[in-house]
Amino acid sequence: MANQLVRKRLLQDFQRQLKVVRTVIDWTIIVYLVLPLVAIFMLDIWINPNQYWNEAIPFYGVSLLLLLFCSSGSIRTYLYEADLLFLLQRPDLMKRMRLYSFGLSVVKSIIHISMVILLFLPILLVIYELNVMDFILLILFLIGYKTTVLFIRKRFNHFVVSILLSFIVLVLAGVTLTYTSSSVYAVVGVVLIFITGYLFMKMDYRRHLLKDIESENDLKNRLINLIFHMSNDVEVGMRTKPMKWVRLRSRRLFKKRTEENVLLEMLIKSVIRHHKYIGAYLQIILVTLLVIIMVPSYWFVAIIYISFRAFINSWFNSVYSQLVASDFFTVVPYSHSKTIFVRKRFKKWMTFPAIVLVTLVLTAKIWL
Repeated sequence: MANQLVRKRLLQDFQRQLKVVRTVIDWTIIVYLVLPLVAIFMLDIWINPNQYWNEAIPFYGVSLLLLLFCSSGSIRTYLYEADLLFLLQRPDLMKRMRLYSFGLSVVKSIIHISMVILLFLPILLVIYELNVMDFILLILFLIGYKTTVLFIRKRFNHFVVSILLSFIVLVLAGVTLTYTSSSVYAVVGVVLIFITGYLFMKMDYRRHLLKDIESENDLKNRLINLIFHMSNDVEVGMRTKPMKWVRLRSRRLFKKRTEENVLLEMLIKSVIRHHKYIGAYLQIILVTLLVIIMVPSYWFVAIIYISFRAFINSWFNSVYSQLVASDFFTVVPYSHSKTIFVRKRFKKWMTFPAIVLVTLVLTAKIWL
């Protein structure tokens, strides 16, 4: 019964996400535009891998990049709010569902890791000369690493603790990949899979039941929320709950207290204290810096830099529209004639540090 329940909900979730994708991207665009571009890009990597990766970078660099690409995801439990009363009275069924959900997470991790390996396959084959057995052992270790990171996210609700432990595991995994033989880190990966599975089954599910249901609701609607967040035409109510680990004193940014300066200060502080906005901001910067540092092809880096400048301006333009449309400004009105100047200043204040940092790194890469 537990196996059938998990499979049914997995199929329902897949169909739900597929419908969301179809509402945004037509199948003709995928077939005639996306797939040919991906095929051309992969073919170019196979033909000229040295243009996309620097041979001087040690294996630790590519292993760290592999670990970062494999760090996403979560352990799905496929629990609904209606299950609260029923599953609490059936602990045996609940345990079997958790076992099947963990096994399903391992299978999904294998698929995700295989796609990441396929992306880096030309670099690993041509530059680092890995053979078939090396790939198998590497996949085993990456599965163990990924399940460990997913378990940490599921077990520790505190944001700082989860990030700190995940970072420690990332560093240890990178060191293990670099300084141990392939057979050793493969054994480590298999051991990690069984340890995380055992610890996951030993968790007190009653204690984390409400948190799991809330997490499931977020994961079910992740694509819809992403579309709403990136859309300029659809405004979603912004959660103003600040990050628990940030306690900033509200000091004034501008000495001259004009209406324009006060509005700009409120918008800047709203971005800094909102974990989704600041998290996306840092992610954009870090991904751009990583591509600029790792990729040796200057024309590809130039395209990334131009795209970064255009995207970050467009993104903060969307963020500004969402902020000024929040319910707070219906209670505290402002002069709409000031919005044109505030929008320009807001975009300059928020994009300037990122553009300066990326430009400095790009300049250093060119001159060094």
